[in-house]
Amino acid sequence: MLMASTAGGVFMFAVHAFAPGMGKAEYGLFGTLLQALNLMMIPALGLQTVFAQQTAAAVSDSQRRQLVATARMILGGTACLWLFMAAVTVASREWLIATFSISNPGALWVTVIFGLPQLWLPVFLGMLQGRQDFLAMGWIGIVNGLTRLVGVGFLVLVLQGKAAAGMLGALAGHTLALGIAAWRSREFLRGPAERFDLKGWLSRVAPLTLGLGVGQFMLSADMIVVRAVFEPAATGVYGWSGMIGRGLVMFTAPLVWVMFPKVVASKARSEKTNVLNQALAATGVLAGLVATAVTIACRMGSRFVESLAAGSPIVDVPREFALKLLAQRASIMEVSGLVPRFVWCMLPLTLAVVLINHLLAEGRYRAVPWLAVTAAAYAAALTVWNETFEQVIATLGVFSVALLAVAAGFSRNSTRASLIHNRNS
Repeated sequence: MLMASTAGGVFMFAVHAFAPGMGKAEYGLFGTLLQALNLMMIPALGLQTVFAQQTAAAVSDSQRRQLVATARMILGGTACLWLFMAAVTVASREWLIATFSISNPGALWVTVIFGLPQLWLPVFLGMLQGRQDFLAMGWIGIVNGLTRLVGVGFLVLVLQGKAAAGMLGALAGHTLALGIAAWRSREFLRGPAERFDLKGWLSRVAPLTLGLGVGQFMLSADMIVVRAVFEPAATGVYGWSGMIGRGLVMFTAPLVWVMFPKVVASKARSEKTNVLNQALAATGVLAGLVATAVTIACRMGSRFVESLAAGSPIVDVPREFALKLLAQRASIMEVSGLVPRFVWCMLPLTLAVVLINHLLAEGRYRAVPWLAVTAAAYAAALTVWNETFEQVIATLGVFSVALLAVAAGFSRNSTRASLIHNRNS
């Protein structure tokens, strides 16, 4: 999963190399719309988790028939939710276009269409995750990233498209990934189904959605605020820097995907497992190494550009390449300063996501209201401390640490309670 996630992440990351073809303002819009999609996906976040949980626990024929009924009902329900969100977008289109400085309304409409596969894909991924079909999940991530890369490259470089073209390329990748995931999960859509218990299902998915939505919100909200507050041309630099920082969370996500069904299955069989310690340690080591490498790379890059500007480059490079770097000197120096701040502020958020997923996998939902309060406080803080990019990133860092502290506190309490229960048993 790590290898597949890295490959898919590299393809996703490479898409941003086409930023110069869009221009700073359009690239900033492209980054903002991608984060808006992440926020739109919050209602579906609990879906992947609850379907992973239900699939992993479906060991009898009756439970499998309940899974089939649930999948059919939720796919229809999310389609209705998407229609509602599309209607709201149409009604508020003038405000959205003005607030986020959208020059081509096509970018907004592609984003709206994107919403449906965005809501459906977690359902199928959850079923694949629940039965631990990580090979399929890995290939889906690779295909999604590769198709996005090729699509965006063709539309932006060859057809001279801007943000709307970038979103269209991303939509192509996501739609293909959805098709593969649906085909691999087709057995859960066919056959007899039992009566769907909507009330019981909602009681399970609501805390999962809210708990997972906290991490997703904190991962994406800053870009929305930046686009609304700062000049459009300036948001491109922030979008590029934030993309690298958010990549840290995406890079370690497979560890959480592998951990979740194992925790669910272990609990269903009343077995002990140390998968949390393994996932937490691996996440901390990997994220720390990546953050350190990125920090060193940024410092070396800024020093190299400064040496070029001084006329005494550290390493000889072709003159044309040197001139291109010097033409972008201000942006390079700004990104080199912002990226290290981003990755280190994302590090506690990455660890918090692991702990939150473990709490949810064990069905310990008492932490959810406190996690939601932390996210709400972060949203309120962003409306106040947003005068500079550094201030926005610092706000993210402070509340990422706060979220980690809340998740760690409840994880410690749940572990202690589990040990006491096992001892009494």
